[in-house]
Amino acid sequence: MSVRNHPRPCFQCPLQPGSIGFVADSVPESPKIWVLKYHPTSGEGENDAEKLESMRHFWERDYLIPNGLKFDDLAICHVLRCRPKREPTGKVKKNAENICRQYDAQSGDCAGKLRMGGIHGGKIDSFVITFDHLDCIDVPSRKLFVRRAFALSALLVEKGHTPMVLMGKEAAQLIYPSLFVTRTRDREAGFKSWVGHYWFGGFPFGKPEEKRQVAESNLVHIKMAQEEAIKKLTTKYRLNDL
Repeated sequence: MSVRNHPRPCFQCPLQPGSIGFVADSVPESPKIWVLKYHPTSGEGENDAEKLESMRHFWERDYLIPNGLKFDDLAICHVLRCRPKREPTGKVKKNAENICRQYDAQSGDCAGKLRMGGIHGGKIDSFVITFDHLDCIDVPSRKLFVRRAFALSALLVEKGHTPMVLMGKEAAQLIYPSLFVTRTRDREAGFKSWVGHYWFGGFPFGKPEEKRQVAESNLVHIKMAQEEAIKKLTTKYRLNDL
């Protein structure tokens, strides 16, 4: 086992000292599906070969092989790129997430060294929301939702899209924060209400593909545009819409 060292900018992070390892985005040459998780598992953070192999086997058996996929078809990214000693909250959580964003244009090689080609170069055009895979340990019934998310993603790939599976509330919030602060007539703001939904949109951070540009400083127009995009969100079960 060899824990990967943190890059120098990480030492400005409020999660230091105490967090485990640094896990750069894992991006194969031609990923079919991108996955965004909250933070690495203990095996990823510790770079433990036995735990990593176990995780690979679990993902392939439960989520990938049934949909004609393999682990090497996935690009795996994280909101936080280290394993926190304890779950951060409030400003600490937000500051840590912001510091990690400087690595979004980079990925890691087999030795964990940074190189160009991270999440920003993925040409992602669609997003699927589901539970974090670690949630399934405490609530096994949630595996069904994760399986459905990968089944939908495989279908999107067949249709020529490059989907990203957003695993957990933190991943979904990073890409599209308005999902949880905006209410519309037919949608609720809670995370569970969005599990199983997907949408097509631009990247980074899931800004809807709009016919007109909206000034970042005009929060009212941004809110209106995002609410309009939320109304167009489609559920997992309407596969004929693809």
